[in-house]
Amino acid sequence: LVDLVARRAAEAERARAQSTALARLAATVAASDDPLIRLVDDLRRTFDLDAVAVLRRDGDRWHAQACSGKPCPQSPDDGTDSLELDSSSVLVLRGPRTPADDRRVLAAFAAQLALAIDKQSLEAEAVRARGLAEANRLRTSLLSAVSHDLRTPLATIKAWLTGLLGDDVQFDRHATDEIVRAAVGEVDRLNALVGNLLDMSRLQ
Repeated sequence: LVDLVARRAAEAERARAQSTALARLAATVAASDDPLIRLVDDLRRTFDLDAVAVLRRDGDRWHAQACSGKPCPQSPDDGTDSLELDSSSVLVLRGPRTPADDRRVLAAFAAQLALAIDKQSLEAEAVRARGLAEANRLRTSLLSAVSHDLRTPLATIKAWLTGLLGDDVQFDRHATDEIVRAAVGEVDRLNALVGNLLDMSRLQ
């Protein structure tokens, strides 16, 4: 009877500890914009581990996305246990092996870590998408302004030269020279504009 009571008390304490860990896990995810670091730290403290790391594969190398404890595992082989979070990320634990009764809590931590990684990836994609949208907006504005700046001198040059070629009006030498000089000025303006565009494309 004493043994049974002791086992029941231990089970109740374990269940209480698991409930506390799960409640803290939910609070961490809800309260943090980037819960990855806090989740890893809570996981290490909950299971009294030496170190916990989330590693991401980059080609044939691993790099740590989040780490708590020292020394930080640099590969899955550096830990005493590991769980796959997604196709390129793994959770690495170093320290005492997790008892079977606590695997449910560990699985909950792993699931939340996987969600946090997905969130980071989606946020990075959103930032890239916003950057592309802004670049497209600027490109559209630039093309609109450039097309106007190109058309105005071209239309002016065409009007002047068409007038010179026409038979309905006769221009004297002085007027012809003025028109030609004005057309040359517009051509120089176009040349400068095209040069600026080429410089800008090289910078880009």
